[in-house]
Order: sequence, then C-alpha cells, then structure tokens
Amino acid sequence: MFALHAPLIPIIAVMPVGGAPDTLRMYEQVAVGLINGGWPPERVVPGIVAIESFIYGSALDVSAPENIFDSGSLAGEFPTFTAAVVSSRPPGPDESRADTAFEGGLTAMISGLRDQIGVRE
Repeated sequence: MFALHAPLIPIIAVMPVGGAPDTLRMYEQVAVGLINGGWPPERVVPGIVAIESFIYGSALDVSAPENIFDSGSLAGEFPTFTAAVVSSRPPGPDESRADTAFEGGLTAMISGLRDQIGVRE
C-alpha cells in the first residue's frame, strides 16, 4: 500500500500521533504484543521505528527501476559490484529485486531484533 502512495511516506513518517486515536490504538496493540512477547518496554519504540523505517524505505524501493544497480558501460571498472548485481537477480519471472530485498531484509531485521532482547524461536 505504501508503494502505491510513496509521496505520503515523508508525511506519515514525521507526523505526530497525538490526536490520532486509530493510529494510537494500532501502536497500543503492537506495544502490548511486543511486551507480552518478552520485549522490555524501553526497546518497544526503537523496535517499531526500525521496522517502520525499513518498511517505508522498501516501499520507495518498489518504484525504483529493476536496473537501478546496472553498471552499464562502467561495469569493467567495477567488476566486483557488477558481478554481485548479476548474481543477485531474482531467479523467477514473478519475483522482483525489491521483493527479494524486502524478504531478506525483513527476516534479518526480525532475527536481529530478537537477538537484541534475547528472544529465541
């Protein structure tokens, strides 16, 4: 949804939540869930902000061209990066670079946040 409305992301990201009961209700549910899941209260807001930042950035990435990292005629000068770009292309026609990055990044973020608070699966 954010990808469809990318110009709103900078507004949403900096808008205070005071006076927005639906937004506060959602944050309350997330905070309760995290604390019930073992999160210390002081890590709840930083965790939420980290995940939101990742999601907002990923939403912007969806609209980037698939060839954004193509080295073009400069490929010979940057062989390591160029090879990494080629090897990271999604294997299937229904997969996008943005989706692959999002899935991998979200998995890493969740694992990293769990590690920070000592929660194991």
